[in-house]
Amino acid sequence: MSSCTYRRLCVFLLSLSLLFISGCKSNEPVTTPSPSPTPSASPKVSSSPQPSPSATPGVTNTPTTTANIVGVTGLSIDKEIVNLTVGSSTTLTVTVEPAGATKKSIIWESSNESVVSVSSSSDTTVTITGKGTGTVLITAESEDGGKLAASIITVSDNTVDVTGVTLNKQEITMTVGSTMQIAASVSPQNATNKKLIWSSNAPNIAMASEDGTVIAIGIGTAVITVKSESGNKTATCTVHVKEAVTGISVKPSAQSMKIGEKLTLAVTISPSTAEKPTLVWTSSNPSIASVNNGIVYAQGVGEAVITATTEDGKLSSSCTVYVSR
Repeated sequence: MSSCTYRRLCVFLLSLSLLFISGCKSNEPVTTPSPSPTPSASPKVSSSPQPSPSATPGVTNTPTTTANIVGVTGLSIDKEIVNLTVGSSTTLTVTVEPAGATKKSIIWESSNESVVSVSSSSDTTVTITGKGTGTVLITAESEDGGKLAASIITVSDNTVDVTGVTLNKQEITMTVGSTMQIAASVSPQNATNKKLIWSSNAPNIAMASEDGTVIAIGIGTAVITVKSESGNKTATCTVHVKEAVTGISVKPSAQSMKIGEKLTLAVTISPSTAEKPTLVWTSSNPSIASVNNGIVYAQGVGEAVITATTEDGKLSSSCTVYVSR
């Protein structure tokens, strides 16, 4: 209603009151004048609120839509410092202040998505996942008011480094052309990378393959080293390589004995510079003649063959023993 119409209505009501009072006093019929006609078209609504006819003059009413909007005044985050490992995840949640804020939408951002990624769960909660090692800042910003909260995320590697390496043999003797395997152990048992690197300080004397098999190549001494690919832990084994035995000879080749006597057999190896091999001694008839580490014991009347064989079974030599009373 325009101010002009409002004033006309007030004048009309005042005139009507006066006429009513006057008619009551004179007790005569009163003719009520007709009010001035109002415009048939509705007036335009201003963007600024106008007082209604029932409002007190001079007082402006606030629109109800404006009164229901509650702005964001601040944000708080539940975890300000977080430690993750590569591949692990956790959640971050912000609390919007005040609790009755009208618009609680939050914009989340990672300063480096290659280190920590952000995936939205709700307006105020997100899931963060460690992608690579490093430190990043995760920020939460309210769409209403641009209020900020942040969390510092540190991502570390989830690998378990090797703390030690040991070998089952620290020193061995071999002959040229022979092979021997040595075993390596890695600690801790749950180490992520247990790969080992084998090397020799004298490859012309001895070398080692990836499974710890040592190959004797030439006469001399070599040090085999095993190193962990993770942690750079090492262990060593000293390898003495001797010349290979090409022949053995037991002396005497034949011997007469009496019951109760004993005989010590001598063994000659070829070449003389070769490492003395381990020998296995046997008797063809222990009841006549027994043997222990090259010493023959005459047990009964008869004939027995005493044999010395290299541990690998490749070379042997024997002595025939004749036992009498």
